[in-house]
Amino acid sequence: RMVKLIGLQPSEESSVTYSDQAQISAWAQDAVDTVSAAGIMNGVGEGAFAPQQTYTLEQSIATMLRLYQTS
Repeated sequence: RMVKLIGLQPSEESSVTYSDQAQISAWAQDAVDTVSAAGIMNGVGEGAFAPQQTYTLEQSIATMLRLYQTS
């Protein structure tokens, strides 16, 4: 939501597919696509996004810094 609020428009050509794509809930898919294409969230490594895992404090700080840097 913040990406859209700050008016960041990621390239629609950028499409990231994660190895655990099937675990991303349908309601979250557009948001994951948006933040991935914008380079704000890049998954947890080895091609995984880990959508069912706990979002850590460190991950939230990195996300906020990337949002700030892109706005």
